[in-house]
Amino acid sequence: MNSRDVRRLDGRGAVVTGSSRGIGRAVAHALAAEGAGVVVNGRDPDAAEKVADEIVLGGGRAIAVAGSAAAHGVAEALVDAAECAFGQVDVLINCAGVAEPAGSSILTVTDEQWRELVDAHLTATFRTCRAAAPLMAERGRGAIVNTSSFAFLGDYGGTGYPAGKGAVNSLTLAIAAELAGSGVRANVVCPGAKTRLSVGAEYEQHIEELHRRGDARRRNALRLAASGTRRLRRPAVRVPGQRPRRRHHRRDLRRIRVLRRQIRPAGSDCAGLPRPRDRAAVVARRAREVGGFRSR
Repeated sequence: MNSRDVRRLDGRGAVVTGSSRGIGRAVAHALAAEGAGVVVNGRDPDAAEKVADEIVLGGGRAIAVAGSAAAHGVAEALVDAAECAFGQVDVLINCAGVAEPAGSSILTVTDEQWRELVDAHLTATFRTCRAAAPLMAERGRGAIVNTSSFAFLGDYGGTGYPAGKGAVNSLTLAIAAELAGSGVRANVVCPGAKTRLSVGAEYEQHIEELHRRGDARRRNALRLAASGTRRLRRPAVRVPGQRPRRRHHRRDLRRIRVLRRQIRPAGSDCAGLPRPRDRAAVVARRAREVGGFRSR
């Protein structure tokens, strides 16, 4: 078999938050094209279902789980869905985010806006990592890729948005250090992309420069998700991985299992969770929807 015919993520399960549109959607499609089963997530259920259908119609595997990962129980539901639909969660990529209102600054940002921005970026990332890490560590493998932004430098983006992204950088550094001996890698990337969160002349100029250098955002996420990757070359924020040990220390395994029971109570099953969808069923449902629309 030609090595090019071997997909890097065959048989793997992946969770991509914020994948109902924008960068997350592109990442979800890229992972599915490499063989991963993908849990598509977003706040809009219809948008998440649409992306999952796109992946299935393209020959991939996907299910949709809607909701904000910052909300109680959603992160655990995403990981449970990957475990039940695809056998395990091997890859977690956090792409969810919200923009700060135009013109916002420390002079105008409200408590409610601050909480929403920090929750959408930091809390959501923390909760998904906390839900997936014990399972990955117990199996001795896994890849976590968190999405940040150059806004963490404070040059643009308001107040809460840069603060949330900077906190994601620090969180990922801590996670990478804590999981260094477990076989689980944690990295953070600062992509530049033209999405609904990026508007204005300075964004446009930045995106044009990225286009001239080549679009690397999907390739970077995919490379970090692939099992052979130790670290990403020349990222905005690099979190070096270390060579995984073949065995855990027994005390570490006990701590992992205790944490897993605390986060994911024993006895949970797959009842009520979405199952992998069949391509023929998706085609038939789409045809019914189109036919119903035309009949009106």
